[in-house]
Amino acid sequence: MLCCLNPACHNPPAPDGTKFCSNCGVPLVVLRNRYRPLKSLGGGGFGKTYLAEDIDKLNKKCVIKQFAPQVQGTLALQKATELFEQEARRLEQLGEHPQIPTLLAYFKEDNRLYLVQQFIDGQNLLKELEQQGTFNERKIRDLLQDLLSILQVVHQQNVIHRDIKPENIIHRGDTSGKGEALRKVVLIDFGASKQLTKTVMTAKGTMIGSFGYAPLEQMQGGEAYPASDLYSLGATCFHLLSGIHPWELWKTQAYGWIKSWKQHLQQPVSRELGKIIDKLLQEDYQQRYQSVEEVLKDLNPQLILSIQPVKPIVTPSAPQRQRKVFTSLTNLQKVLIVATFIVAAIITDIWVKYTNISGVSTENNPISQPTNTTTTTETITPTKSASNNSSESIAGIENLPRLEGKATVVMTVKGSPITIEVDGLNAPITAGNFVDLVQRGVYDGLSFHRVVRDPQPFVAQGGDPQSKDPRTPDSRVGNGGYIDEKTGTERFIPLEIKPKGSDAPIYGKTLIDTPVLNHKQGAVAMARGQQPDSGSSQFYFALADLGFLDGNYAVFGYVIKGFDVVNKIKQGDRIDSAKVTKGAENLKNASQ
Repeated sequence: MLCCLNPACHNPPAPDGTKFCSNCGVPLVVLRNRYRPLKSLGGGGFGKTYLAEDIDKLNKKCVIKQFAPQVQGTLALQKATELFEQEARRLEQLGEHPQIPTLLAYFKEDNRLYLVQQFIDGQNLLKELEQQGTFNERKIRDLLQDLLSILQVVHQQNVIHRDIKPENIIHRGDTSGKGEALRKVVLIDFGASKQLTKTVMTAKGTMIGSFGYAPLEQMQGGEAYPASDLYSLGATCFHLLSGIHPWELWKTQAYGWIKSWKQHLQQPVSRELGKIIDKLLQEDYQQRYQSVEEVLKDLNPQLILSIQPVKPIVTPSAPQRQRKVFTSLTNLQKVLIVATFIVAAIITDIWVKYTNISGVSTENNPISQPTNTTTTTETITPTKSASNNSSESIAGIENLPRLEGKATVVMTVKGSPITIEVDGLNAPITAGNFVDLVQRGVYDGLSFHRVVRDPQPFVAQGGDPQSKDPRTPDSRVGNGGYIDEKTGTERFIPLEIKPKGSDAPIYGKTLIDTPVLNHKQGAVAMARGQQPDSGSSQFYFALADLGFLDGNYAVFGYVIKGFDVVNKIKQGDRIDSAKVTKGAENLKNASQ
């Protein structure tokens, strides 16, 4: 089959071999002798979209976007052309992400511009809303978790989408029989997106975005920020929860509707989700969430991977380093740059009470001594050279074990093996510490003291040496680390993350760039010790893709076999044993 590419035609299909459209008489063509248009998928102000086949790839389905703007005037045509080309550039920039369509081609043929992109098999959320009815809170939370992870990558590339709405979010079709596991959403239509400098602005009088979903700053002056996308995300959540297009309310109330949005819901939402959407929908962009990470923190208040103040388990009289709770993933790090210890302690105390984690407050840990040292955290953007944050700049790092290559560790839990590939090529110190502790038998008999699967899979965390003794109170498990028998003090492991494109890891700094070792499902990483550095022994398995943790915690390996065993771990389950089965010769201690 073949269809006509005349944008003024209703594009009836024609049998193969037909040379002219039966409706308009225009010649039927296969673009570049490769992309065969099958049928029209619809059109808009800039042109039409067609389902097509890629002849060079065994007739794999793809999408052709044809530039045929319905605008008048030179400036309007110039702007439309710019936006069409811009979409191609954004797809080229972002299309490696599995939840953003891949750009296949961009070219001019017969005096028309064409963009060819990956076909996403599924339906958009507006159609899903029409067919299945309003979304419940569970579906909205899942959508937020999934879409925020995409926006995190988009914003990290300094791109603002500017047109987030249900029609531009597609739920992949599930044809594998594996249920919801493959129903990831895909963010499409980057035609309105813009590269972020300090402020994104269009020409005066130009509004980019969709009525009802676009925030005030886009409507009035064409400005756009990460917070602008977050407003559109909030408006999308409202539409899916209520079944009411926000433009219908805007026409009579302008932005007044955002103060009473809950009145339009068919079923109430939790106080927590209500507060999140309230903040997403603030009229003043400065009052909204300023980053994806801030939303994720409120969406997942239990996501805290800290090790609490440590009490020694080998030498009770040994000096201890002061520890504190890591209370946020990104936002608090900025606060800590100018915060005093007192402010940090107050914030920590509030967070502890909120999350109801016992054994955290220093007043309940008499061995934890107060300090007058001001704690600061620096977030950096890595460059090709990491010399300012190299291993040579970390005192004592030369005394730590180092893995010069890869190793395989088999950890057995409740009689079932979990095979971990430990990557010393990209995390030599963190990996070396883990392998060293495995060889010393430190992990044998220890428990997983924290397993979080609700409201969505998060982590299984263990490795506190105190948990080996079943008489250790639950309030203390999660507070300990490995105490070196020679020194009587806990081993210090600096945060170690190697950015993509860098020759070596960066130490003692959190990053905003993409790391080589990311938090995909099955990642194995060290929990937080003293901010920002890693703990000496506590580690966790990532039970899902946790990209929002990238740059904040040190991943050092991946589960390559036995993830089904990881998925069955329950809080309190113990590690039967951990053995190095391959690559032990790559471990180098200080004496070697």
